[in-house]
Formats: sequence, C-alpha cells, structure tokens
Amino acid sequence: MIGFAFPSIDVSAHVGGLVAGMVGGFMIAKNPKYLWVYLGISLFLLWLGHAYLMGLYAD
Repeated sequence: MIGFAFPSIDVSAHVGGLVAGMVGGFMIAKNPKYLWVYLGISLFLLWLGHAYLMGLYAD
C-alpha cells in the first residue's frame, strides 16, 4: 500500500519483494535445508545488483 500512497516509491520494488518472499517462504517451508540455497542465491543477486548500479552511477 505504501507504493500506491506515495508516488515517489516504486511499486515494482514492492511487488518484487513480495514475489521473492513468497517463493523463499514456500521453498523453505517445503524443505528447510534449502534455507542456505535461498540465502546464497539472494546474496549473489544482491551483489550482482550492487555491481550493476556501481557501474552505472559511479563514473
């Protein structure tokens, strides 16, 4: 609801977080040993996004 109430907040970020949370929660609920896999993939994607943004804006 925050993304719809304040126009400066990007709604796609909230939707992406919702989807990632649902997928991660489902994956961990089905088999808790996948927690480390989910965390590893999440950290890799975070690092990838950071590297992309630093290359885009750090000139």
